[in-house]
Amino acid sequence: MSHTKRILDVMRLMKWRQVVNEVLENTEHQVRDQVKTRWWKRMNYRKCLISDLRENLDNGSITSEELFREAVSLANKYQEPYNCFVTICDKFKMKKRTTPLAGIPYALKDNISTSNILTTASSNILKNYVPVYDATVYKEIEECWSSIEVGKTVLDRLAMGGTGTTGHTGIEILMIRQRN
Repeated sequence: MSHTKRILDVMRLMKWRQVVNEVLENTEHQVRDQVKTRWWKRMNYRKCLISDLRENLDNGSITSEELFREAVSLANKYQEPYNCFVTICDKFKMKKRTTPLAGIPYALKDNISTSNILTTASSNILKNYVPVYDATVYKEIEECWSSIEVGKTVLDRLAMGGTGTTGHTGIEILMIRQRN
């Protein structure tokens, strides 16, 4: 994406927010909630900052489950053309916590051990391996931050490379390469 296009996108987003804020100032509480919900549904999930997602979760204009479903939908949509996921999770599970990342979806590299979720390290040797324990980093994310895992992403076989071309599911096509 060119720098000019990115600036134009930001300007459009700022204008949209300004319109929403003007409408919100002049309406009743019930209408205000409906407008915020419509604003969120028109937002592009991929272009939101975590702080925007957190704000929308806190004010109730979106739920963690809706965010998760949207993230899973995007993961499924981009899996075929880009081969970016090894595993896509379809079950929503979240512990109630009040941390900055609570309810925010994320994707984990496939070389981090997660119990009951396929962990292959993008290698044929481990193509059917489902660990019985969680890696410490995964425990921290799940228990302390209460973020929601969307799936496991492709990497070079056993994380030994930097090209994205040796994963057991095939070559990972980077979106940047696709645009050029």
